[in-house]
Amino acid sequence: MKKYFALLVMLWGMAVFGQKKKVQNLNFETVENNFPAVWKTIGSSSGKIATDHQEKQEGQSSVAIESSEVSGFSGLIYKLPDNYLGKKITLSGYIKTENISDGFAGLWMRIDPEIAFDNMQKVGLKGTNDWKKYEITLNLSPENTKQIVIGALLSGKGKMWVDNLTITVDGKEIEEAKVFEKQLTRADLDHEFDGGSKITTTNLDKNNIENIKNLGLIWGYLKYYHPNVAAGNFNWDYELFRIYPKLPTLQQSKETRF
Repeated sequence: MKKYFALLVMLWGMAVFGQKKKVQNLNFETVENNFPAVWKTIGSSSGKIATDHQEKQEGQSSVAIESSEVSGFSGLIYKLPDNYLGKKITLSGYIKTENISDGFAGLWMRIDPEIAFDNMQKVGLKGTNDWKKYEITLNLSPENTKQIVIGALLSGKGKMWVDNLTITVDGKEIEEAKVFEKQLTRADLDHEFDGGSKITTTNLDKNNIENIKNLGLIWGYLKYYHPNVAAGNFNWDYELFRIYPKLPTLQQSKETRF
């Protein structure tokens, strides 16, 4: 009995502590096919991005980004695995540059949808510079955030190296930050029409078109002005799919007509 109880406790612990996802490979030490694992490229396809084992700020490797194009940019992107509680998030890291012109080098961070963004363009990092630490800070808005993405970029011509990134939330390491968990509403839990509307036919005779128009007007008004819809008590898009099939059976009277 004790053995099974211990197993239950262990599994419960794994479930609890496994909820927070780990931020990975900020030091670019994990390499797959000469490229930092979990990272992806953005920007121009002509830019060269690869792991560099010769030039690094610390450890065994850094990432080099090189471009010969005047226009456009090349860079790295990594989506953070969670949304975090706090007021400010800071991305810091080391950058080295060589002969950058017609643009700039920088770290970048974006909070979607269109909440905050910085790519160090105002810093104007260009030319040739030895390793130096830089950082950017954005204001968090956990209730409105869909995702947080970070990276490094090179705009214009030249070469840059990036290494040893760090992320903090309100001055604490990202591993210590609390994850924001949105309270699920009834609308969030309504999944009946996740696979589609289930509407296969539409009656386009004159009377039904008028009914559809009026239904759309009422539905649209309530979607944006009814407090129960705004509070998430109804998935109003899905309610439309429930109401629409009932149109042909409604009595054409003042009490029931749409």
